[in-house]
Amino acid sequence: SRWTNGPASAWLRLGAKLEATLMHVNPTAERIPVSFRADDTTLGAIQLERGKWTDASFEVPQHLRGHVARVTITPERTWSPAEHGIKDDLRTLGVSVRKIASP
Repeated sequence: SRWTNGPASAWLRLGAKLEATLMHVNPTAERIPVSFRADDTTLGAIQLERGKWTDASFEVPQHLRGHVARVTITPERTWSPAEHGIKDDLRTLGVSVRKIASP
């Protein structure tokens, strides 16, 4: 998996659905809202529970299917391990992304 540091984007050829598997471990939030966009079109949002891999699936609008689009994942909040006692880890973390695909 890979961590975002806030909003993160990937270019995908879109099919009928957008599928993603994500997790957050922010110690200050039990749940974090995460939204999904393809170019300027909102696909949907989910709530991630801390420490739990979560599958998300959204219908892709017909006008975007078959096109390459910039898909953006936006977590509502980020955090830094350094602020929670992990001195050597200065990263800003959003969510961990295990999978993003559009079959």
